[in-house]
Amino acid sequence: MKSAAEIQAMFAASNDRIAAVVRRLGIEWPAPYLCECPDGRCGELIRLLLAEYEALRARAQHFAVYPGHLLVGRQQVVERSEHFHIVH
Repeated sequence: MKSAAEIQAMFAASNDRIAAVVRRLGIEWPAPYLCECPDGRCGELIRLLLAEYEALRARAQHFAVYPGHLLVGRQQVVERSEHFHIVH
């Protein structure tokens, strides 16, 4: 069984591939990314601008999650928006 950190890293790696496509196509609207919560069964999508995603990835310990999808007691919300939260 994968740890919460491994699951979040897996979702983040998938989102890196999405960001590469967004960058290559020059998409300027909020694109769909996978929720990076530690639940490997999660299928929620969050929408971020490429600049928001790049700012998120600048901090290796930060993950974008669907509102309310954090590991209670082990993560804290460091930024909130209407469509996603950044957790550490």
